[in-house]
Amino acid sequence: MRNFLERDVRRHKREQKEAYRKRKERANHPSRPTSRGGQPTLPPKRAPSALDPPTQKVWREKKGTPAPPPSESGGKSKQ
Repeated sequence: MRNFLERDVRRHKREQKEAYRKRKERANHPSRPTSRGGQPTLPPKRAPSALDPPTQKVWREKKGTPAPPPSESGGKSKQ
């Protein structure tokens, strides 16, 4: 009985490997319209979640230049 189970497990693993290999080959096939020239397509970009840290750009101060005061920059040019 044990021998039968071992053989069955080996057969199952082999079938899984073959199925995986076939899936990968099919995904990278150049004639497939979804992929560009056999390149694997990138996963879709994830929508920003509320749990993500805020990604606001911080104005970093360069050496020798002071930070711009927020009150003066009103968006309009001075005349």
